[in-house]
Amino acid sequence: MRHHSRCVALAAAALMAAGAALAQAGPETVPTRPAPFRELAMTPSPTNVVDVTLKLAFGEYQIGADKVHLRTYNGKLVSDPLVVKPGDTLRVRLENALDCPKGATCTCKPDPCADGKESPAAHVHGALAGAPPANIFNSTNLHTHGLHVSPRCHSDNVFVDVEPGCGFSYEFKIPADHPAGTYWYHPHVHGATAIQVSSGAEGALIVKGAFDEVPGIRGAKDEILLFQQIPYKCDFQTAANWACKPGQVGLVQDFAQQFGPGKWDASKRYTTINGVVQPAITLRPEEVRRWRLIHGGLREKVVVAVGRKAGAAFTVEKGWLHLIALDGLPTGDVRQKDRVELDPGYRADVMIRAPKEPGTYYLLDEPSTRLLAPLNAAQRAEETPLEPLKVLAVIKVEGKPCSDPQNPCHRDLPRPEQLAGFRLPSITDAEIAGRQPQKVYFDIKNGAFTVCGKAYDPKAEPRRLEFGKADEWVVASSTVAGHPFHIHVNPFEVIDETTGERYWKDTLFVDKGKTVKVRMRYETFDGDFVLHCHILDHEDQGMMETVRIAPGPQPVEACPPLNKVP
Repeated sequence: MRHHSRCVALAAAALMAAGAALAQAGPETVPTRPAPFRELAMTPSPTNVVDVTLKLAFGEYQIGADKVHLRTYNGKLVSDPLVVKPGDTLRVRLENALDCPKGATCTCKPDPCADGKESPAAHVHGALAGAPPANIFNSTNLHTHGLHVSPRCHSDNVFVDVEPGCGFSYEFKIPADHPAGTYWYHPHVHGATAIQVSSGAEGALIVKGAFDEVPGIRGAKDEILLFQQIPYKCDFQTAANWACKPGQVGLVQDFAQQFGPGKWDASKRYTTINGVVQPAITLRPEEVRRWRLIHGGLREKVVVAVGRKAGAAFTVEKGWLHLIALDGLPTGDVRQKDRVELDPGYRADVMIRAPKEPGTYYLLDEPSTRLLAPLNAAQRAEETPLEPLKVLAVIKVEGKPCSDPQNPCHRDLPRPEQLAGFRLPSITDAEIAGRQPQKVYFDIKNGAFTVCGKAYDPKAEPRRLEFGKADEWVVASSTVAGHPFHIHVNPFEVIDETTGERYWKDTLFVDKGKTVKVRMRYETFDGDFVLHCHILDHEDQGMMETVRIAPGPQPVEACPPLNKVP
């Protein structure tokens, strides 16, 4: 295990042993010997400067009973959380220790801001038509998903290209008023994003602040649940064969074989939690905890619920999930939910409350509609309308209740009035009065993955937004597929025209044939960044667009497919 320290090797060996003990009956069944839940430590820095190194390299791991060889950070299947506070500076030294592809020449690019001004040389991505070539899969960079930080130079600049054998020093200055919440980080080189993220190159990014000190939140055990969907494959000679025989090693390396409609279900792979297949989580009766749910997968929706098993069926239990934040942004209240939907890129903070009754419960991924409609008759014949129910984890409620005066534990939920002041202020009608809406249309047509009818071209004129202003956005998906809309730098406020509900997010699923409206302010930062579909293999194939925030009035980009939408 090249690049691994002995400590990492021992930790990996322990994880392999735990995974090998699992009965590999498939993600739709209950494990007979679940592995322990792996906690991800959230260790705050004692200073206002956080210095870390992320080395991207291949590592050997075990997922369930299968051995895998994957691109990951610092020799871990799930990278350590990065923890900051509002006002902190986060410095990340990114080192690319992947191999230079055969026949390629890997050269280290010049610093994009060496002369104090951002250089166009930083914008190095080329246009891609269809599936990206394998010779770019080992170039990398870093994106801090959801952070409201500058997109320029050494900050959240996804136009940087760090080739194998090279490094780059990032510096993210967290605004003093940044919302405390749950974010995440991952690579974002156009054409290589899906391959690297689906290998496990990702981690939680936690902003700690006053929100965490609210009574009811402060005393609760704080846990990250990072969901990964790693579509590893052992046999690349037979496209339909996902089985891994003893002695074979799973890889993520073939865009056509491992991404696309029906591939995830056909693989029978598990949605892992913190790198573990169907772990066991233990709580006491009445215990309240905070779960930071992160969908770090690529394609399949995860509908989180807690249930019990009666015979062959599961029934959803009420009273477990209490939503307090979406995509790191407080809702301003406490919302009891039977289920929480997570599309790729989503995060949700929930306070969970175990029942008084001890017993065995299950963390479920409930059946849900597929994100992508079948593209041809053969796919339509093979697919069912719904993804099947899957078991994500076993939850054991045992021991004395938290109300035991001799051995109490945290059992209080925060009160809604305590959280109201943490919600970002709504964008008013007056702020957008007289301004034309921005329009986005996602479509797949004749093999092209497009935004407003155009595939991503780094040389194309960017969409322009006026610094200091706000706009309404109309975002739509064609009838072919639904797409999670994600934009860097600024979050947006969702306007549900059916219910009147308003809430803040940075990633939003737009179902096939549907249109949604959101509002967005362009505050604090100018510069170039991107919007895209967060089904990352769609983004890699062209479903992305460059965006530029600049001072003064800006022309509104035409979006011909939505010309008739007001």
